Amino acid sequence: MELSMNDSVENPQTSPPEEPSPVTPQVEKKPETEKPPIPVFAIVAFVVTALLFGTALLSGFEFNAPNLVLFLGRFHPVLLHLPIGLLVGLLSVEITNALLSSADLRPAAWTLLWLTSISAVLTALLGSFLAMSGGYNEVALFRHRWLGTAMAIVTVWMLAFRLHARTRKAKKTPFVYYALLIVAVGLVGPAGHFGGSMTHGKGYLIRYMPESIRSRIGLAPAAANDPIEMGELEYVDEEQAAPEVPEAEPGTEPSGDPSPPAEAVPVHEGSAFSEYVLPVLKDYCGICHGAEKEKGGLRLDSIEAVLRGSHDGPVLTPFAAEESSLIQRILLPLEHDDHMPPDGKPQPGADDIAVLTWWIEAGASGEATRAELEPDEKISEILAKKKAAGQ
Repeated sequence: MELSMNDSVENPQTSPPEEPSPVTPQVEKKPETEKPPIPVFAIVAFVVTALLFGTALLSGFEFNAPNLVLFLGRFHPVLLHLPIGLLVGLLSVEITNALLSSADLRPAAWTLLWLTSISAVLTALLGSFLAMSGGYNEVALFRHRWLGTAMAIVTVWMLAFRLHARTRKAKKTPFVYYALLIVAVGLVGPAGHFGGSMTHGKGYLIRYMPESIRSRIGLAPAAANDPIEMGELEYVDEEQAAPEVPEAEPGTEPSGDPSPPAEAVPVHEGSAFSEYVLPVLKDYCGICHGAEKEKGGLRLDSIEAVLRGSHDGPVLTPFAAEESSLIQRILLPLEHDDHMPPDGKPQPGADDIAVLTWWIEAGASGEATRAELEPDEKISEILAKKKAAGQ
């Protein structure tokens, strides 16, 4: 017993070493909350949308825009029809791809989509720049500006959704792309209509609509020079028949042709027109009908231009102020679409209108002096007041 204890002390029994446990490889776990980054093209689409919306909104306020902005705006008519043609071409290509399975026009569709979006954005921006110059019918301009801006924004998102589908390697083009394409094409007509109304007069597109089509859509028959009515909306075109000049009474000199050639209409520096009438026309009509801008082909900065009228004929009838469209438009209610100058622009006062009316009733002469036109007491007081004011 003693030996065994000594043996156990001197020769201790060692236990076998434990085998190392296998090490389990650790796999990195991705955070469950991690989301894919927002695509760059989506960010660009948001930025471009904000730019278009902000520029269109800014152009609705009156302020002195920089000359560079106004200069660039003049190129809006140059690019105006480019996005329209590209958009129609894109629609044609997409329809062909849908109907003909053998036709693979996807590369052409991509090219047209890029060109349509870029040209639409540029056209909308330049249009907003051009609107900052002023001088347009406020109602038509408002509708044309926002319809055109909406069309440009829609084309931007068409491209964004198409790029999104491409990055995800989707086999089919998303339905929203085709829906936006139809919306964009649908905006072309209304936007073009209001744009044409600003340039060529209201009701421009339906002016010479055939009677068969007019009756089918509920428009009453209208002569070429009559107002066109559609429901509660009145489309009064600027085209008017050349007014007949009333025959001169016995003992008075005939007024002659209301729109004689320039060389046949003398104007003297001391004439009533140059001293009293022309300043009124320049102050209230010159921004739209002057040397820099001839809306409707009408200039009111010289006697020759005043008597010549617009593309649609004379704007005044000598000896008949009430029959002159120049006076008729001034006397329309301010909220009327055909009122001139447009709402938001400086308006002539009662004295200014009286001077214009007196001059037309006296024969709209370019050379007659104030004394020769024999103003009555009321007009004489107005002319004297204007003379004293330095006009």
